[in-house]
Amino acid sequence: MPGAGAVTRAEPPRTGPADMVIAAVCEVLGVARADLDPRRSLRDLGLDSLMAVQLRKQLKTGCGVNITAGRLPGGESLERIVRDLTVAAEPV
Repeated sequence: MPGAGAVTRAEPPRTGPADMVIAAVCEVLGVARADLDPRRSLRDLGLDSLMAVQLRKQLKTGCGVNITAGRLPGGESLERIVRDLTVAAEPV
């Protein structure tokens, strides 16, 4: 048990596949995680075609996830895209 004046450490940041995808989306869109509504499409969240290309590249290099840039600004919810990408990223 920490004594008086002891420093406690915060929980480490989440780093699972879904969190990495969400972090990439936040970075490309320039928004905080708390401002993302996962039920909305990336297009509705402000993603344009140039951002889709940037996000695709970031997902490939940072997360090892391959997705077509055309799928990102489609009508699918962010929640569904994240779920599909994280399932695809899981080892067999």
